[in-house]
Amino acid sequence: MITSSRSFSQNTKNELKISREALVLIKKDLQICDSLKVSYYLQQKNILILANSNIGLFKKIEGANNRADFWQKQITAQEEEISKLQRRKKNRILWLGSGFLAGVILGAAL
Repeated sequence: MITSSRSFSQNTKNELKISREALVLIKKDLQICDSLKVSYYLQQKNILILANSNIGLFKKIEGANNRADFWQKQITAQEEEISKLQRRKKNRILWLGSGFLAGVILGAAL
């Protein structure tokens, strides 16, 4: 501030005499800086609010993904069980058919 004040000074000596116009300009610059500081803090506050809401949304999304993973595992397990049952049914038919055929062949051979 002092270095900029000396540049506004109309005196060539080391004394610090500042004209009224220079003081008015300094006052306007300070007011601009203060208003920028206030808007900066408001923007920073808004950003923190948005960040906190995003964190909450990410936690909800993570919970939904965890539930989806759980249910997908349940579905996969059920599908595997169904396929096992279907294979058993096919195996039964195969065994019964082959037993019947073996019985017919043995019966015809005797």
